[in-house]
Amino acid sequence: MKCPAQDTKYWKHGAIFDAKCPKCTTSVEFFKDDTSRKCSQCGHQFVNPQMDFGCAAYCPHAEQCLGALEPEISSVRDSLMKNKISILAKKTLGSDFAKISAMLRRMRYAQTVGVSLGVSMASLIMAAIVYDTPNPAELLSQGQVNNALSKEIIDLIDRQKSGQFPISELDNAFWDAVTLAQLELNSADINTVRLYTDSGKSEATYLKEGK
Repeated sequence: MKCPAQDTKYWKHGAIFDAKCPKCTTSVEFFKDDTSRKCSQCGHQFVNPQMDFGCAAYCPHAEQCLGALEPEISSVRDSLMKNKISILAKKTLGSDFAKISAMLRRMRYAQTVGVSLGVSMASLIMAAIVYDTPNPAELLSQGQVNNALSKEIIDLIDRQKSGQFPISELDNAFWDAVTLAQLELNSADINTVRLYTDSGKSEATYLKEGK
């Protein structure tokens, strides 16, 4: 069954339009369902400036529908998915403000440490979000996170909670994000904790100086 938004018989005026190439300003024709087009003048391929990729955040058929997603689109999709999981987590935690506060700190440190290492930010941030929820796997399922990503997130959390030695840069980043959040909330001893990344150690030094 074809998505109504992509069936041309439902299209209205303006469904076909021109957009300027961001590299050379040549006019490039777009159909509303094009994810991207290549400029005939300079060869630059750019994302459809009028397309709403919100459905890609939750639709299990996004890649079949939209094709191989451009990096910009994938970034938007990941951001929407993280926001969705964050909202679900806050609803699940309800009035447990201590856990919500810890979650927000883990997210902040995950962002800082993850970017410095160039790891998968989607799995790292979502692991930071669902870490303290009663049933992370169920919450990820509610958020329609795909099975492969959900497994990576759950495995990441399980390894950290079991105290298993980090096996990847992603593990290092997550371990440090959890530990730094605990340090900031005074639920860990800054003199005895173990950190695995340079960025994490720098953040810990900053926390120690501020105490």
